[in-house]
Amino acid sequence: MTQTTTPTHAEREQQFVARVLEQCKKDNGFAARLRRADNPDTEYYALGDLAKLGVNIEDDSQRLPFTLIAAALSRDAGTMNADGTLGIGAALRRCLPDEEAEDSPRLRRLLACESLNETCQVLRPMLSLVRSKGARLNYAQLLQDLRSFRFGKDAAQKTKRQWVSDFYRKAAASDKDGETRQGEA
Repeated sequence: MTQTTTPTHAEREQQFVARVLEQCKKDNGFAARLRRADNPDTEYYALGDLAKLGVNIEDDSQRLPFTLIAAALSRDAGTMNADGTLGIGAALRRCLPDEEAEDSPRLRRLLACESLNETCQVLRPMLSLVRSKGARLNYAQLLQDLRSFRFGKDAAQKTKRQWVSDFYRKAAASDKDGETRQGEA
């Protein structure tokens, strides 16, 4: 007798990302419908596909993050074989010029968001920036981060603190590498 287990939240996000990438590569119509999910006025094109993937489309705290990530993945599917490794903080830092990275208005705007809906709206152009610069974003992690907002304001603030830490941790590591290389010369 075999026993089936329910996937953990992290596994669910990873499975979702893998399934969307796989399906987008096989079916251009599927990818086109998901791209429309980025716009609240046309997201209804993707709702059936999201429901088939197990997303509760009636619950905003579920639908909004999955819609955002599915739309972004549908644009990246042609160049991706697997999910990336960078958190949103590190990916954003990598895409910004040095003068903006020290005190990023984009990061501040993201941190100022007061709702999941607003956060998803602010993230849309950031995901386009990340894609255009070739940064390999970890979509499963971002999806998990956004889904944590449903646990209330404290959970959202904790997630935002992680994004800030990720943004500046990568910068500190880069600065430290630069100092090491200069010291070796």
